[in-house]
Amino acid sequence: MTRRTVTPTDVAQWVEDFHQGSGPYQIAQRHGWGHPTVMLHLERAGIVTRSTRRVVTTTDVRAWEAAYDRGETINAIAVAHDRIGNTVRDHLAPSGRLPNKKRPRSAKSLRVLELIAQGVENHAIAERLGVKKTTISRLRYETKRRAS
Repeated sequence: MTRRTVTPTDVAQWVEDFHQGSGPYQIAQRHGWGHPTVMLHLERAGIVTRSTRRVVTTTDVRAWEAAYDRGETINAIAVAHDRIGNTVRDHLAPSGRLPNKKRPRSAKSLRVLELIAQGVENHAIAERLGVKKTTISRLRYETKRRAS
């Protein structure tokens, strides 16, 4: 992996972009650097960026929902609004717009769960279905955790 060094010219361009209204995330994306690197060098250059915790308003969320409904990705929305993708995702999730990432269980996993419910031991399930014992243990653990 090639290691790059931030040059004084890079920092001068970032400072200029910041004064023209670009946020650190936009600057980082535009110039191909990580936002922590950009933030560090802006702070070293005497630029005071806003605090790390910003309030998300209902107007922000509505704008994000509209952008998501138009087909924009969460990361594109985050960059356009100078936010972190997780912030956008966390505020879009309650609206029901995001797909459920849980995959449906396979037929074999469902059969393992049936045998667990019947009280069959892990080694017997492994022999009968050709499933690893660790998989059975994980499913058994998840079942117990959900039950409690």
